[in-house]
Amino acid sequence: MDHARMIMKVYSEWRISSDSQWLKELYPKVKASMDYCINTWDPRHKGILEEPHHNTYDIEFWGSDGMCTSFYLGALLSVTQMGEFLKEDVSNYQKLLQSGKTFMRDSFYNGEYFYQKIHWQGLKASNPVEMSKNMWNSNYSEEAQVLLKKEGPKYLLERRKEGKEGGEGEMGRLGDGNWGDGEKVNQFCSYKIFKQTL
Repeated sequence: MDHARMIMKVYSEWRISSDSQWLKELYPKVKASMDYCINTWDPRHKGILEEPHHNTYDIEFWGSDGMCTSFYLGALLSVTQMGEFLKEDVSNYQKLLQSGKTFMRDSFYNGEYFYQKIHWQGLKASNPVEMSKNMWNSNYSEEAQVLLKKEGPKYLLERRKEGKEGGEGEMGRLGDGNWGDGEKVNQFCSYKIFKQTL
């Protein structure tokens, strides 16, 4: 979610420098970057990231998650505040921000932690099973297809077998220091960013 982080970085630099002329010159590019994020990862305009999206684990997350969505919401808030200062129409960004905040609170957070909702069917992205049929080094056995339906695309399973972070949709350790089961994900980063957008 480098696009979202860079949008927040522009907002931060503008607030620190107070250079309104710099912001005015850069805003069209910031807006284009935000629109790219929306069209690529939130094409249904729900305020959350649904399409496969790259992250700091150097993998794609399939389905919506609190960690990356919190960066997305932070970017929406940033582009909204910059646009309002420049007297631009930001109503679309405001709607996405509001619906995303509501979705995060009501659907990702269970009162203790945020978690990922693995989703790989019915997206703009190709079905991973069908895609793997055309790859020379990847396929889904019957067993793998059963796990795919339960846990998500193959990268999650491979990373779990390798004992690395990110397996089965986990994005961090639970409060007890153990890895979660794909439903129990402790996302302090998401919570902190999300709380700041409220």
